[in-house]
Amino acid sequence: MRIELLILLALVLFSLFALSADSQSWADAARAERESWAAAHPSSANFVNTPIGSSTPSSDSSLHQAANNALDMTDVVNQSLVINDTIPKPNETTPVSGNWSLEISDDTAQNATLAIFQNGNTVFGKGHVNVNNGTITATACGSISDNKLNIGLVMPEKITLYQLSMTVNGNSAIGSYTAFTANGSTSSGTVKGVRS
Repeated sequence: MRIELLILLALVLFSLFALSADSQSWADAARAERESWAAAHPSSANFVNTPIGSSTPSSDSSLHQAANNALDMTDVVNQSLVINDTIPKPNETTPVSGNWSLEISDDTAQNATLAIFQNGNTVFGKGHVNVNNGTITATACGSISDNKLNIGLVMPEKITLYQLSMTVNGNSAIGSYTAFTANGSTSSGTVKGVRS
């Protein structure tokens, strides 16, 4: 039992010596790191060599340097605010909700009336198209980006799609269309619109 106790005591003492030697090498490494940093940054050397927990040296040059650094940071913040104010904002979407009268022209002119609704960039609606002395129902679905309105006008009775692409300016719009039919034929022309 005494031999075991002596062996245990020897191990504990050996561990303490190892820890103190290791901590001394860590302290030496930290000191060497501080000194090399101080050599690379001579204006901050008096701050680097100040022990942790003690107050910083109170020389006038240190206070002036700290004040100048604070002013420099204020300038950076102010400059970033100015830069952010000059960054262009995303283009706003043109509102297109309302009742529209359209003139769809190729060889002949067709008139349409649409009630268009808008939710963000999405537009949709319902209306009527005058075709061959009659009126048929049409539905509309599409999108607007900036002032560019792209809308599909579907006439289920004729199984025809008019893909309209217009530029909106206030209560008027102008552009072109391409028509697609169930038999595979296509046609194109111009389209004008007025919102009432």
